[in-house]
Amino acid sequence: MQTRDYVFVGDVVKASLTTLNDKASDIFNIGTGIETDVNELFHIINNITGKGMVEKHGPPAAGEQMRSVITSDKIFAKFNWRPATMLEVGLKQTVNFFQERMEAK
Repeated sequence: MQTRDYVFVGDVVKASLTTLNDKASDIFNIGTGIETDVNELFHIINNITGKGMVEKHGPPAAGEQMRSVITSDKIFAKFNWRPATMLEVGLKQTVNFFQERMEAK
């Protein structure tokens, strides 16, 4: 039942490009502000790929964080940036990216 804040790589790139010309040095969290548990992530990817894989659960790794979600309010306030890609859409694009490269081999 671990959660993470999954953000599409294309949104991370856009956030980085948004800040490139800023003269000030600063630190920004880049995320969606949405917690997604790894079971849900598994089911979405399983559905996208159509592989019909079976969930396998094991014990958590020692010291592993159980919940993680961040806010990107600071970068929104300064640059009006927000992630634009919904989780399932980003996962479909990611799966398609890798499938196309596997087929090209």
